[in-house]
Amino acid sequence: YLLWIDLSPATINRHILTLRSISKLGRMLGLMTWFIEIGSVKKEARRVTRGPTVAEIKQLRAIRTALARSPVRLVPTCLAAHELPRDNPDYLETIVNDILPAVAREGLAVFNDAFVERGVFTREQGEAVLRAGARLGMIPRLHADELSDTDGAALAAILGAASADHLMYISDRGIGALAACDTLANLLPATRFFLLSPQDAPA
Repeated sequence: YLLWIDLSPATINRHILTLRSISKLGRMLGLMTWFIEIGSVKKEARRVTRGPTVAEIKQLRAIRTALARSPVRLVPTCLAAHELPRDNPDYLETIVNDILPAVAREGLAVFNDAFVERGVFTREQGEAVLRAGARLGMIPRLHADELSDTDGAALAAILGAASADHLMYISDRGIGALAACDTLANLLPATRFFLLSPQDAPA
């Protein structure tokens, strides 16, 4: 229909983005209704881990809109560092210099999360993202040691992260580091089935 009424591609894209934001808000409100029915009053809001700066900001704004309209407490997390686009070699700089400052200016996220894993973000890259977010007032969290031992749990402990998540391949060093600090070891065993992984967290 938008093509038939001869709108420009830019205008069509704006309409599509608006519809996507509305649909995301509707899905979030539906999820919140479900959580209310089972008695929970807190849900962490995580965005889809794809897209450039504009998509990241739009999704976090949709979470903010849902927060303003629901009795459920939403705790938004910025997940910009969860996918490394192969066609954007400068994406790490985009996160640090563009996405995180924009998120902080609008107060869109409480937490800043990074996915440290082979083929995604290295330990050094994850640390750079999390330290940049911390300087802007966002609390670090880390998806760590999910597919391999990347020493992510120890990194989470060093950074004083709120949590180190997944931990299917956590090392003895990582276990010791988490035991000696206040960072929460957050196991997510259901992802093992989704990923068809033979590895269980050592717990």
